[in-house]
Amino acid sequence: MKQTCPVSVFPLVWVVLFLSFGCGPYEPSNYPQTVPCHIAVTKKGKPLEGVAVILVSSVNPPGLVSAGMTDSDGIAHIFSDFGNFPRTGAPQGEYKVCLVKENIPINDKTREERLAMTNAQRDAYEVRRAKKREAMPPIVPPRLSSPATTPLTFSLTESQSGLSIEVDDY
Repeated sequence: MKQTCPVSVFPLVWVVLFLSFGCGPYEPSNYPQTVPCHIAVTKKGKPLEGVAVILVSSVNPPGLVSAGMTDSDGIAHIFSDFGNFPRTGAPQGEYKVCLVKENIPINDKTREERLAMTNAQRDAYEVRRAKKREAMPPIVPPRLSSPATTPLTFSLTESQSGLSIEVDDY
């Protein structure tokens, strides 16, 4: 005997689909407008790639993060993240600028050699690499990496949306 559903499922599917449109998260209107912003970082006059550039403001909303990573030209294009609502640029205002660049020693072992190591050998290898990293001179002066110690400041406006930093000056 063939059983049939007394209520058709198709109208219910259409109602659910119709109600789901427009029910996603919306961007709050109280977030500040942003200005496109870029920061160039050089060392000895040459572009410095892979530097995290973080803008720290004491007046913007809590949870706002404005940051970027320098490319091969040494330029970081800043983006701001308002929770789940990323925007290009940063709100106008006064910022402390922090720069972070990790020293990463070159692997002297191939991937295959590292995979062939025992856990004890791999641990000893990583300890040696950590010691090499600590012995390497910093690429970016350490005081530039913290809002408490950085002397770098930036006043972002529509007319002043770029900054150049020579790390050897610090």
